[in-house]
Amino acid sequence: MAKSDEICMGHKPTQPQQSTLGSPEGLLFSDITENSAKVIWLAPKIRVNKFVINYVPATGGASNTVEVEGSRTQTTLVNLMPGVEYRVSLVSVKGTEESTPASGSLTTALDSPSGLRAINVTDSEALAVWKPSLASVDNYVISYSAKNAPAVEYTVSGNNVENDIIGLQPSTEYILKMYAVRGPHRSREISAIFTTGIVEL
Repeated sequence: MAKSDEICMGHKPTQPQQSTLGSPEGLLFSDITENSAKVIWLAPKIRVNKFVINYVPATGGASNTVEVEGSRTQTTLVNLMPGVEYRVSLVSVKGTEESTPASGSLTTALDSPSGLRAINVTDSEALAVWKPSLASVDNYVISYSAKNAPAVEYTVSGNNVENDIIGLQPSTEYILKMYAVRGPHRSREISAIFTTGIVEL
C-alpha cells in the first residue's frame, strides 16, 4: 500500500543535471519483510523540493522510483520480491538541480512455504505436502512432534514439495512444522496438525 508521503511510483523519469546540491546522508534500511522495507536518511542542510529513490534487483530487472516530498526523511518501499537483493540509490532534487546519489543495498526476507498439510495419513505414516516459497531456497527444515513422542527434525531439498513421514504412533496428534532456508537466512515457520489412525486388527 502506498504511503501518503510517496508522490509517485514507476519507471525512473529523465533526470535533471547533477550539481553541487547537498546529498542525503546516512542511508539506512529497517523493518525489512518479504515484500517491503523502510528507507531512512538524513536530509542535506539546504532545503530541497523532493527526494528521488531508485531501486532495482541486483541481478537485473526493471528499476522503479519513488519520489518523496523534501520535508520527509523516510519512506517505505512496497511490492518487493521475497529473498531478493535490491540496490537502492537516493538523490535530493531542488528545481532542476540534482545531488550526487547516496546508495546502499538491502535483501528482502525469505517468504515461507504455504499450504502445509498431512495427507494419506495411516496409523504409522503420513505424507507432508506444501506449496514452495516464491524465493529461491536451498532447503526446507521439517519437524514433527507429539506429547508422548520425541520431536524429529530433518532437512529436505528446496526443490521438494512433499515428503514422507514414517515411524508414527497410532491414534496420536502430531504438530508438523517447517521453514525455508537459504544460506544464513530462514523464513518464518509454518505449522499444521494431524492425527494418526488407529491400528487395524
